[in-house]
Amino acid sequence: MTVADLEEQQTRLADVVLDDFRSRNLIHLVAQRAVPGTVLDVGCGSGGMVSWMLDRGHDAKGIDSSDAIIAAAQAFLSKTGRDPNRVCKRDLQDVLNSAERFDNIVSMDCLEHQADDAPMFGQLVQALRPGGRLLITVPAVPELFSERDRIVGHYRRYTPERLRSLVQAHPLRLEELRYWNLLGVAPTFLYGKLLGRAVDESFRYGEPSRGQRALRSGLSLWFSKVENQITPPIGLTLFMCATRLNDA
Repeated sequence: MTVADLEEQQTRLADVVLDDFRSRNLIHLVAQRAVPGTVLDVGCGSGGMVSWMLDRGHDAKGIDSSDAIIAAAQAFLSKTGRDPNRVCKRDLQDVLNSAERFDNIVSMDCLEHQADDAPMFGQLVQALRPGGRLLITVPAVPELFSERDRIVGHYRRYTPERLRSLVQAHPLRLEELRYWNLLGVAPTFLYGKLLGRAVDESFRYGEPSRGQRALRSGLSLWFSKVENQITPPIGLTLFMCATRLNDA
């Protein structure tokens, strides 16, 4: 899988994002921690988080660096009766230059694409109002880092300690730091580390067979009834929630 393949995957996901078991349940987990008010989704992907937040009364916007992904997200929002201009191609530094500040900053699977993640993390904090929530997901477990990570532009997979060190450098109070997607660890290790290829996730898209429908249903129940209700000891994703404190 190349960066172009990953971009194509995101555009395909825009058609099913709120039906896809993984996306829907991760969005739910993250969005539940938001405080009332404004939301900026940095690296908004297919637009699912913006849509979810809008439906729950937040004033939500999204930005992304990819023309193709923004076009797909705008088409998704338009098709579902939401304002497509809620998402746009825009740089985070441009947001900071405009002096806009938000009650919630969401950034899902973006930090790992930075050779030095500290500057971007600082920008995310800077875009927050005091009392606002920073909601971040990143790929976890450095031992699972594989050629696929390199191909799609990942510089690292994270440990809880690395995220804590980023938090400690800023006026933030860590509210939650937990793993997610326990079930994905074993197949990722098998395929990525032992077989040298990506896990086939094509069953998440398109018209499923009877077996694929059963698999989707089972995984959806797992994530909603188990994974989102517990704190697993390990997982493919790390989720962090932190509150910005007053600068003192």
